[in-house]
Amino acid sequence: MHPILPSGWMLLLATSQLIGQPSSSDLNTAKQVMEIAGKHEWKAMQNLAQSANDPMKRLFAGYLLFRLDPKKYGSTFTKSFPETRSGISNFIILNQSIPYSKEWQTGEYRHPKAKWGIGFNSIFSAYRERVVAGDPEALRRFLMLKGLGDGAQGQAISSGIAELFYDPGYVLDHWDLLEPHQAFLRSVKNWVSETQFLAIRKGFQERLNPSDPRLPLILSLLDNPE
Repeated sequence: MHPILPSGWMLLLATSQLIGQPSSSDLNTAKQVMEIAGKHEWKAMQNLAQSANDPMKRLFAGYLLFRLDPKKYGSTFTKSFPETRSGISNFIILNQSIPYSKEWQTGEYRHPKAKWGIGFNSIFSAYRERVVAGDPEALRRFLMLKGLGDGAQGQAISSGIAELFYDPGYVLDHWDLLEPHQAFLRSVKNWVSETQFLAIRKGFQERLNPSDPRLPLILSLLDNPE
């Protein structure tokens, strides 16, 4: 695992506004899953996370299991994250699809029987933990969010991906997945201080052999911000 520099995407998430809708299947799904969690029926939760037809039900169950025991259920959470266009879209608008009510607390939908809440912010933050920890499948699915979302959610997604490129070791360890998104390297210089930028640039130089064709490519991208 490589350290990621302090990020601003959490601040973007904190500015997200809750917009109520008249009805929501996601609300019913959240209630169902959280009631199961409140009863500590973890085997049933595992079944939901692994095989429920509803992508949000899989995600909610996987997320709550991860909160229960990150080490035991990390892989389950990773695989519960949606990888279809419709499932990803439902996740991104989660804070809008679950109507605002008294059950909303600090950006999460809360249930009296469950220890943890459900919301875009908390699930996004937890899933990024899996990404930063070096889970390649989590990274693959996380990158599918690129270019999606509006407002605070869209900015948080873009920033959350861009900041992965601040860590030369992480980038090189996952180059097979990050290479198609190498343009994010152009944004690094605009997002960090001069001292941080020079440290990042040096990090690539120290890790790559001068004959490695990736070195001139990466340095060129870093040195020519958009």
